[in-house]
Amino acid sequence: MLFNSILYLIFLSLVLMVYYGIPARRRWMLLLGASYLFYMSWQPEYALLLAISTGVDYWAGLKMAEKENKSQRRPWLLLSLLVNLGFLISFKYLDFLAECFNFIFVNIGFEGVFLLPGWVLPIGISFYTFQSLSYSIDIYRGDRKAEKHIGIFALYVSFFPQLISGPIERASALLPQFYEKHRFQFENISRGGALILWGLFQKLAVADNLNLYVTEIFNNPESYSGAPVLLGIYFFAMQVYCDFAGYTNIAIGSAAMFGIRLSENFRRPYLATSIREFWNRWHITLTTWMRDYLYIGLGGNRKGFWRQQLNLYLVFLAVAIWHGTDTKLVLFGTLHYTFYLAQEQWRSPANKFLSYFSFKNSILFQKILPIFITFHLVAFSWVIWWATDLESAVQIVYRALIFENYTWENINILSETGVLSLSLIGLIILQLVYVLQGYNSEIYFLNHRSRKVRWMVFYGLIFGILFLNAESGSEAFIYFQF
Repeated sequence: MLFNSILYLIFLSLVLMVYYGIPARRRWMLLLGASYLFYMSWQPEYALLLAISTGVDYWAGLKMAEKENKSQRRPWLLLSLLVNLGFLISFKYLDFLAECFNFIFVNIGFEGVFLLPGWVLPIGISFYTFQSLSYSIDIYRGDRKAEKHIGIFALYVSFFPQLISGPIERASALLPQFYEKHRFQFENISRGGALILWGLFQKLAVADNLNLYVTEIFNNPESYSGAPVLLGIYFFAMQVYCDFAGYTNIAIGSAAMFGIRLSENFRRPYLATSIREFWNRWHITLTTWMRDYLYIGLGGNRKGFWRQQLNLYLVFLAVAIWHGTDTKLVLFGTLHYTFYLAQEQWRSPANKFLSYFSFKNSILFQKILPIFITFHLVAFSWVIWWATDLESAVQIVYRALIFENYTWENINILSETGVLSLSLIGLIILQLVYVLQGYNSEIYFLNHRSRKVRWMVFYGLIFGILFLNAESGSEAFIYFQF
C-alpha cells in the first residue's frame, strides 16, 4: 500500500472517519488494527516478527522497571538487544556476512562454506527496530518508566504513518500522545492535507521524473560524458532528497490528521555549510538516535581526542551500514567521516587566514562557498550509494568531470519524452515553494502565509502532480528498502 497510491488515500480516509466517530478510549485499538493491516498489505508473514519484537521489548521493559540499578536491568536489556538485533542481522546482514566469510576462506585456500539464506528483507525492519530499541535503552538508563498498557506500546512500535520509513520516534514523545483525547479539528485535517499534498508533489512530480533521467545516465555511463553525467549527479542528489522528504511529509501529514505530532526529519540539508551540519539536517531522527545511543554509549568525547574520533568514525560507519549491506557503503561512511574531519580541522586556520583580508564575515566565505563545497561533497558521494559497485561509481564520477558536451542537445538525452523539461519545471516549482516557506519548519507548511498565498501554492502543487507526474510514479519510495 504505497503512500503515493489511491489505495492509501482511501485507507487513510476510512481510518480517519472511524477514528473520529468512536469513543476516544477505543481509538488505540483502531489505530493498532489499521497499523497491522497496513503492514500486512506488504508482507503478511513478517507481521509476526513485528509482534515478537513488540512483545519482547514490552516484557523486558516491565522487568527492567522492577530493578533498582543498571546491573540488575542489564540482562533484560541484553534480551531486547539480542532479539531485535538478531532479527535485523539475520534478515538484513546475514547474506552479506556469509559472502565476506566465504571470500576470506576462498583466499586462504578453502572453499566457501557458508550458504546464503536469501531471505526477503522485512520492510521497515531497520526503522521499527531502532524505535523499539530506544524504548528499552531509555528504561535501562532510567530515563523513563515502563509502559504498562501493551496495546498502547504495540501501537507505538507499529503506528502506520511512520512504520515503514520513519521518522524514528522516541517513546517519550510519541507514547503520551496515544493517551490524549484528540477532538476533531479542521486545522489538523488542513495542516495534514497540505503536508500530504506537498509530499506527493516531491515524490510524483520531482523525484520520479528525476529518476528517469538518473537511471538512463547511471546505467549507461560509458555512453555519456560531461554535462549529462554531471547533471545526473545533481539530479540524483535531489531525487534522494525529494523521495525521502516526500515520504516523511506524507507520514507527518497523515499523523497530524489524527492529532498526532511526529518529529521533523529534514531541515533544508543542502543548505548546510559543513558535513556536520548536513547530518544535523538530514534524516534527523536517525542521526540523533546514533548520537544518543551509539556515540554517547561508546563514550562520546569523554575519553580524549583520539577516542572521540574513533567513536565519530564508528557512528558514520553505522549510519552508512544502516542503509545497506554492500562494502561500498563502508567507503561512503569513511568518506563522510573524512570530509567531516577535514572541515572541522581546517575551519579555525581558514578563519584566521580570512581575517587577515577582512573576508572572515563575508557572506561569500561564510555561506555561499561552504554550501557549494558541502553540497558537492555530498552529491558526489551519493554516487557510491547508488552505483552497483565501486568501479561503476568511479566511472560515473570520472565521466562527469570530462568537460565536454555542454550543449542543450547533449544534456537533453531524453528529449523525446520531455523528461528533462518536466524535471526542471518540477525543481523550479520546488524552489519557489521553498522561497515562500522560508526557514520555517515544514511541519507547519506555509502556515505563516496568507490564505490566498497558500491556496495558490496548493493549486500549483495539484497541477504539478497531475501534469508533471512521471511514468514511474507508482514506484516505491527509495527508503522502503531499509
